[in-house]
Amino acid sequence: LQTKQKNESSQDKKRRLMMTYKQLKVRRDKERQRKLRVRRSIPLFEESDDEEKVMFSGRVELTELEAGQERKGMIISMTNYGVFVDIGSSRDALLHIKDMKDDQFVEHPSELFSLGDEVSVKIKYVDSKNNKLAVTMVPLEAESEGDEDDEDLIKIDEIEVDDELWGIVKRVTNYGAYVNLGAEVDGFLHFMDHPDFGINRGEHPSNYFESGQRVRVWVSNVDSDLRRIKLTGNRPTSLPIIRRTLQFTDRK
Repeated sequence: LQTKQKNESSQDKKRRLMMTYKQLKVRRDKERQRKLRVRRSIPLFEESDDEEKVMFSGRVELTELEAGQERKGMIISMTNYGVFVDIGSSRDALLHIKDMKDDQFVEHPSELFSLGDEVSVKIKYVDSKNNKLAVTMVPLEAESEGDEDDEDLIKIDEIEVDDELWGIVKRVTNYGAYVNLGAEVDGFLHFMDHPDFGINRGEHPSNYFESGQRVRVWVSNVDSDLRRIKLTGNRPTSLPIIRRTLQFTDRK
């Protein structure tokens, strides 16, 4: 840190040191971003002097992709809820954290991947109209004719803690189960939050859950930023107690 300048007030010194700190932080952030930058094997856009970006001719349009196709790609960027994979298409594909492992709960993508890693994925869904692309590393589930459209799904910001919901168990992992709630994202029910947990110690979560099983759950946590919904099978104590009144009739 710079020493106090001649005739400099304490307030001016604080302001000057704060500006110095901010400048150093900006330089460190730029250096960190430079180190994290991954070079694409195929450029995303054509080199041009025009302001309008033109997609590189060697890239595949989303209209040419279909769900179920296998692709190889490179991890370009990482977020708390997943990674973006360059599969050679006109936009990067999202590999959501819940679609990384079939039998393991992943807390953060960095547990499995680093930037620049090459991965083999399957296209989960593609929407060329809205420019959306998602991939998965777990087996694709057969979709029924009655599956809901995106417009019919419950928005994550409409779900609140202690909400009571019914859902279908989609996938069982070593730590619990993903439950289809009819929402934008599946909820996760940890096996320790199952009502029968503790009755038989040491049991695998598969002894508590079964794919296709219909379950009643309550929301224990909602994280809109990470797009996660945590569930419990135990009725929250914060909810009012349900009292039932028995009525008796005289026998004749």
